Amino acid sequence: MHKLTSAEREFIDKLYNEQYYQMFAYAQAAMVDDAAAQEVVQAAFEIACRRIEHLMHSPRPSGWLWNVLKYLIKNLKRNKRLMASYMARLPDNFDWASIADERLPDENVDVLYADLTGYQEYELLKKFALEDKPLKEIAAEAGISISICKQRLYRARLKLQKLMAKYNENK
Repeated sequence: MHKLTSAEREFIDKLYNEQYYQMFAYAQAAMVDDAAAQEVVQAAFEIACRRIEHLMHSPRPSGWLWNVLKYLIKNLKRNKRLMASYMARLPDNFDWASIADERLPDENVDVLYADLTGYQEYELLKKFALEDKPLKEIAAEAGISISICKQRLYRARLKLQKLMAKYNENK
């Protein structure tokens, strides 16, 4: 990414001041989670900075930026549905290490998947599935017993399965 000129910075700052709060409110309604909404709006402005020439030459820069935001939200929701579908169909004894190398290093999983389950269940799932931590360590970090940790992971998985069933019914 090239360094923004002062004119480009002023252009982005003006657009940010005019559009941020409306974009955040829109993203909040679409994402349900404040942190995810904030991340997606920031991602839209990051893309705006990277594609500053396209933005500045657009006949409607604010419309261009809103289209980026809508596209990001649409992609995040699609990715969440795919992840939920994938996780809901996994067998109980799935070998997470077998897919460890398939993860994309630049993906922000907290933005993509945090609202699929409750926050605590999500953190447990993330540590178990994505960070490949042993149950003993996850339980110790959460301050719970291993059996409670297993129960919460199981309930989170069931919740994902229900979400996927509901999604498939609405399709």
